[in-house]
Amino acid sequence: MYSKGIMSMASENDYLKKVLFTNEELNEFINIKIINSVETIVQKADMAEKKAAVFVHLYYEELIPFCINYILSIPEEIDIYISVVTEKMKKQIGDILAGKVNHKIRIVLKENRGRDISSLLVTFRKKIVNYQYVCFIHDKGISGNNTKEDTEIWMKTLWDNLLRDKTYISNLLYLLDENKALGLLVPPIPYGIKLNCAFDDLWGGNYENITELANKLDINYCIKRDSNAYSISTAFWCRTEAFKKIFDKEWVYEDFPDEPMPIDGTLNHAIERILTYTAFGAGYNVSMVMNDEYAARQCENMYKLLGLSFKVLRQISVDNIEQLIGVQRKLSNCLEYAVNKGKVYIYGAGKKGIECYAYLAGNKNIEILGFIVSDGQKAVNTSHLSPIYELSELSNSIINHGLIIALNDINAKSVLPILKENGITDYFLY
Repeated sequence: MYSKGIMSMASENDYLKKVLFTNEELNEFINIKIINSVETIVQKADMAEKKAAVFVHLYYEELIPFCINYILSIPEEIDIYISVVTEKMKKQIGDILAGKVNHKIRIVLKENRGRDISSLLVTFRKKIVNYQYVCFIHDKGISGNNTKEDTEIWMKTLWDNLLRDKTYISNLLYLLDENKALGLLVPPIPYGIKLNCAFDDLWGGNYENITELANKLDINYCIKRDSNAYSISTAFWCRTEAFKKIFDKEWVYEDFPDEPMPIDGTLNHAIERILTYTAFGAGYNVSMVMNDEYAARQCENMYKLLGLSFKVLRQISVDNIEQLIGVQRKLSNCLEYAVNKGKVYIYGAGKKGIECYAYLAGNKNIEILGFIVSDGQKAVNTSHLSPIYELSELSNSIINHGLIIALNDINAKSVLPILKENGITDYFLY
């Protein structure tokens, strides 16, 4: 139900939440806040006391009209700052806004280095720390495998859930003001036909970069690889105190990579993913925020996608959420076992063994030494990426390494007694 225009989905189904998340995951659970964009719940007189500002970085000239529509919807009590990289864009935006807004507004020319991150941490850092609440947002061009439609979805998801309209923004500020423990509001992670960030590993190639950055900034929070980087894209509303560790550093443009910037693994990619952990480390909670219309659409879409997913999952005997969670946790435990061992053999060279190999092979912390088959079975398993050994060839050396048994239930039951006879008791059942 709505409470003063804001609904939380954190406890709508506590039973399902406990099934979906471990206790450790619940400690950094990001509640979803759905904000009403119809009824205003904070008066204008109160807005001026919030000391809030919106900071925008714009790079793509063709996206100016889209972004301006949202900028014009910002309540006039909120200050606006816009950074661009060309005099042409600065003049164009100034001409469009002239006479249309009553805000305190500044359009700033910045160095074309570091993109939106340097806008946040170099161009505007000293301004940002003077405000209690801040929104930062930026545009986005087509990149990688994303289609034009996917990029439009990305933009719409960010801007419509952070700066939808005056009423929405007012209610969002009310949410921050009423919840003193709330430090950061992030938009939903966008997804489209080819845009799969919402269902993917959000670390990319950045986990090591992020932990290194956390140490340099003295962010007091344990960032675990098997959790996820709850936000991507530097777009958010925050209580500036939650980002004190980031804003205290004297950033310069030279800290950031020059153009053309690599598609992954840079300081920029680390900073956009470290934001939630910075807030956690400062003792604040984080919420994902969305408008009510978006939430209704996504609920319908997710039901359809979940139905389609289970049609596929039934082909591997996953019929319900309990079974799906079981598979996910088995894979997670298998990965943990293999990483701890460092070097592993896979017992089983059939379909399940190949599946296990594909799951582990991309991890640089794991060396797959080869496949093992029962004695007499080597001749029927000839085409593999790793060597194939019969058990009798390796029974002594297996003890020194990890062993993952990737067999069906019947074959696994017949193999386990043989392993015990050979003194092999340390293994993982895949």
